[in-house]
Amino acid sequence: SLIYPEMSIFEKNTFLKKFSNNLGLTFSEFLFNEEYHKYQNVKLKDDSQFAEIIEAVKINRPVLIVSGHIGPWEAVRALFKRNGIETAAVYRKSKNIFYQPYHHNSIEAGGKPIFQVGRSGTTAMIKYLKQGGVVCMMIDQAVSEGKYIDFMGVPAKTSLAIASIAIKYNALIIPAYALRKNENLVEIQIEPSVTLSNPSKIMRELNLSLENIITKYPSQWYWIHNRWKWKNWDYSDSPRIIKQIYEQPEALEQTIASEGTVTAVSAQPLIIKSEEKTAKIRYFFIIILIGINKYGAKIDYMKK
Repeated sequence: SLIYPEMSIFEKNTFLKKFSNNLGLTFSEFLFNEEYHKYQNVKLKDDSQFAEIIEAVKINRPVLIVSGHIGPWEAVRALFKRNGIETAAVYRKSKNIFYQPYHHNSIEAGGKPIFQVGRSGTTAMIKYLKQGGVVCMMIDQAVSEGKYIDFMGVPAKTSLAIASIAIKYNALIIPAYALRKNENLVEIQIEPSVTLSNPSKIMRELNLSLENIITKYPSQWYWIHNRWKWKNWDYSDSPRIIKQIYEQPEALEQTIASEGTVTAVSAQPLIIKSEEKTAKIRYFFIIILIGINKYGAKIDYMKK
């Protein structure tokens, strides 16, 4: 509703089915990440796209591979590994204590070391970069600190840390994405490096790069991360929010008239109906289970 308010109910249901099928398969692949790196058919869209990275690695220049949770994202690291480049990764610890060990092991299976988001993880990552390391990281999860920068036409809280680190240590910043062409083929798209200017400008460029990919392959992006979780938008800067986010425009108008700003707190009662959301979440997890069974069979087939 926020990004595609013009979608009909039929279009939303069709989109949800494609999204859930893709995510179910991606999540299943992730749980079998070691096998995935060995057997998945991963191809680079253009071999020349790798040249800039190879040159940086030769001179021990730090490299930041910036991506998002779109398509089978681990395929980017798989491609690097097959080309003789081990990639570290930055990750967020799962809040689910039962799932966390699998989460950690799956990411580590794609390459070492891995750095947990936080002060100690950042310190270790910087040390690794200074040695000429290659680090993969995602920029599409909600963050509570940073600057509001436009993403998909709506302001999104964006951390400037990646850009600041790149500037300080002269790291090469390369946007790269894994796109599912079919169940048996993943295409990696590597874009030209981002010019090291100032943090805000760098993050605007990275946001736009990811936005362009999502626009072309919307059902392959992980929308559940809720990129726009932290909301504190000035209504005058986002005049279309009424039509795009909320189902009770009159109540929102009253909020704006009394407070002048739409905040996360005042917006809570106006979010989409819980019954509809619950039904979608239930459907989503059913599709994930189907994906796990499907991918288990696929692993056996690839090994044969």
